[in-house]
Amino acid sequence: MGQKDSSNQYETDLLHSFVLSEFSAPKKFPNEFHPFLKNEWQLLIEQVRSIELNIIKNLPIPGLEAFYHGAIGHMISCNFYPKVDKSQSINLRLSKHVDVSLFTVFVFGASEGFAFQNLKNETQVLALTDNIIIFPGYLLEFLTNGKYKALEHQVDFLNPHRERYSFAFFSLPKPNLTLKFMDRTFTSEAYFKNYLSLF
Repeated sequence: MGQKDSSNQYETDLLHSFVLSEFSAPKKFPNEFHPFLKNEWQLLIEQVRSIELNIIKNLPIPGLEAFYHGAIGHMISCNFYPKVDKSQSINLRLSKHVDVSLFTVFVFGASEGFAFQNLKNETQVLALTDNIIIFPGYLLEFLTNGKYKALEHQVDFLNPHRERYSFAFFSLPKPNLTLKFMDRTFTSEAYFKNYLSLF
């Protein structure tokens, strides 16, 4: 715990993360994951892409759908929040932040504790839900020069003695690409460097 080896989480964050992505070959993962990566993984990605494309088609952002088809891949962050002593952190299990993604999709809903900054800049707590959740990440803010803001969010201590899980799908620029959007040209690596400067 503490994410000391992570470039985009804080040492005070009380969770364990494991990442699966289409950017790494399945053979790089333990053998136990190979059947999932060969079968269910692709189905999940197709469902996430369908959800995201439904949103994109309703946004008045010229060129975003073409950019999505040409530049975007996916990863999932599988997060486990163990039972803890609340004194281990000031007041949060996961610090306030925005995600690196174009969109973040929780296809399995959300556990207690997810909180976000609403349009009035007030902290709003999301109730426990099995519904799919989708919200904008930093890439959408970056591409639209701030017109569409990334959702700032965190995980609160509602019950430190209860385990918590989350599964967040991120839509990200594929690595080692030169990307073009409207009148801008940038590399995937330049984008990630820009995002990491927030931390």
